[in-house]
Amino acid sequence: MLFRVEGTERATGGRRAAKVEAPSEESARRRANRAGIDVTSVRPFESADDGTAAYGREPERARANVATAPAPVAAAAAVGVRPPPLPQGRSPAPAAPMAIPLGSAVPPETALDYAGPHYDAVAAGDVWQSSGSTIAIRDGAVLPPRCIKCNAPADGGQVQRKFIWNNPALLVLIFLAVIVYVIVAMCTRKTARVTFSVCKRHADRRRMGVIGGWSLVAAGIVAVALAVSNRSLDMVWVALGLMLAGAVWGVAAGYQLTPAKIENGVLELKGAGRAFRESLPVTPGGW
Repeated sequence: MLFRVEGTERATGGRRAAKVEAPSEESARRRANRAGIDVTSVRPFESADDGTAAYGREPERARANVATAPAPVAAAAAVGVRPPPLPQGRSPAPAAPMAIPLGSAVPPETALDYAGPHYDAVAAGDVWQSSGSTIAIRDGAVLPPRCIKCNAPADGGQVQRKFIWNNPALLVLIFLAVIVYVIVAMCTRKTARVTFSVCKRHADRRRMGVIGGWSLVAAGIVAVALAVSNRSLDMVWVALGLMLAGAVWGVAAGYQLTPAKIENGVLELKGAGRAFRESLPVTPGGW
């Protein structure tokens, strides 16, 4: 989800506006703060903000009005005098969205895209090595463009995934009642969204696993129907075996990324490849 974040840059004291990709307003505020912005307002990014977000729509519309107005009107506006009304039946042309290059230093604000090509999760302190075989990732982070399984170039595209974690201690509630466990787990679960990249080899492997797994499950369902029509117990076992094999194949061919813990907006993720883990710093934003 995109948010428009406005605030003051701590280094220069100048006003800044940014388009930030984050799962929530609080996450967008934290990301802007880490980028050196004292946030004053956060609101959902609208398509009308695109191109004019750095200056606001009204000033840009005013400039367009002056540019298309008759000479006396433009001259009066240039010196700060209230211009005379336009002739009856004439209206200024609508303002066209203005493309503002990233990093432009035109006052009073500059369009900065922290979630765009200049965003670096490692430099921003959004991902680092954790204990054991896990990596720590802040909620809403976009990981570096390398395969999370083998650290190869990410020519297989990006994957956005929502991870859900419950405290394992809640499993004792199952001995009381399953419904109690389900209710408590739903109320206390924690989530985190992460975007990671994969190489073509792992992307193709997962795709084939999904296709093959679902094909076996479908064949198992057909076998169940045949077993019922023929009243064959042996075919029932064959059908169950096909569906079980399909489920195992689908899981084995997946990325096998599981949350070890989610606490204070930080996800500890298991399943990342060793080469990818070792390419990350051992502390947030450092090495």
